[in-house]
Amino acid sequence: MDDPDHPQPTFQLVKKVQGNIWLARRLAQHLGYADGEEFVARKVNDFDEYYDAGKYAAGFTTKRQREVKGLMDLLYDCNIGRNIAHIFNHENIISLAGYLRQKPFHSQVDATEDYLVWDICDAGTLELLFADRTFEKEPGCHMPESLCWHVLTSIMRALVWLHDGCRQEIDWVTGQGHWEHEDLDWMPILHRGINGKTIFFQHPRGDETYGVCKLGKFGTAYVSGAPARRNRKTNDDRKPFPNSDGRAVAPFDDEHMSLPEMKKQWREYIMKGDLVSSSLLA
Repeated sequence: MDDPDHPQPTFQLVKKVQGNIWLARRLAQHLGYADGEEFVARKVNDFDEYYDAGKYAAGFTTKRQREVKGLMDLLYDCNIGRNIAHIFNHENIISLAGYLRQKPFHSQVDATEDYLVWDICDAGTLELLFADRTFEKEPGCHMPESLCWHVLTSIMRALVWLHDGCRQEIDWVTGQGHWEHEDLDWMPILHRGINGKTIFFQHPRGDETYGVCKLGKFGTAYVSGAPARRNRKTNDDRKPFPNSDGRAVAPFDDEHMSLPEMKKQWREYIMKGDLVSSSLLA
């Protein structure tokens, strides 16, 4: 019988992979989920340096300590963790499945360890497919067209979610798909690092030809300050966010740029694209 005062954890650590990375498994008592489904768990140690430096120190001497302090303020004072968990909840993005808290081995009485639990992509990356040397032995071999479309449509769905906050929903009765707008005030998120190393695959879970394709590695992602365009009519009376011109803009690399500078950069990019298109058609 379940004890409401002592709820059972959702996940269990199974095997250490390397460093702070573990293989985790969903426990069977959670209804609606597959028993024993596997995930990747990462120990949250981002704040260790902050505590080691002394929580009540007069100041923080290194850039890293200041960054960690800023992250803690965002997570705990601004409660941004809930928003982050909501963003990383999409079938074509390596999603945050939950968290696990447990006592470390031979720990102090009040000591705990926290782990973030993520989707596991056990079929490698697109880069590994490109690195397959089979074509040298079979010059006529190529990637199946169906796989190319699978990757393209999966990444496009992920980008529509990141850029516009729109999710494709399926009516399981009629089989028809439609787009649901999540938030009129959605701030576009630019990945800025899409390549073979950041596109992951899961093994098929049933009779499907290919497993789920997911976009990952958001270390260079940028949240744009310009809201996405919302000119479409909505089912309610919500009005579009002011200045929502729909341009998802971001600076190059990590350099600082103002919003007008990023918009100018975008216009120059569009003009170059138009010139290239014109030259190809000429």
